[in-house]
Amino acid sequence: MPEYVIYLNVGTLVSLVLAAGGIVWKFSQIEKENREWTEALVDNIRRDLLENERGGIARAEELRQETGEVGHALRNKIHEMETWNRDTFVRKESFELVINRIEKFIEKSTDKLEAKIDKAVERLSNGHT
Repeated sequence: MPEYVIYLNVGTLVSLVLAAGGIVWKFSQIEKENREWTEALVDNIRRDLLENERGGIARAEELRQETGEVGHALRNKIHEMETWNRDTFVRKESFELVINRIEKFIEKSTDKLEAKIDKAVERLSNGHT
């Protein structure tokens, strides 16, 4: 076998080994880039989830506080209405009693007024006749 065939075979073998090594190296670089990209993506998703969780907790606290304020305002308004109703309205029996007293007072006053008018008329008629 001629010497150049050995060199060709060795050169071809070295080329194949180097090509295989290059392919393996290239695949390892692609795998490394994919791993870094995936880890960055996972980190971004975790950060977004954490931000969403914090935002959700803050919003829930805000809604809890607003609900408490609405409940407090409703309790105050109901108390105001109950107090106003208590102080403004009277029972029917009490109202009728007051009306009866007023009627009796008016009746007595008109009786007294009629008596005074009768006396005045009597004096005028006795004095002018």
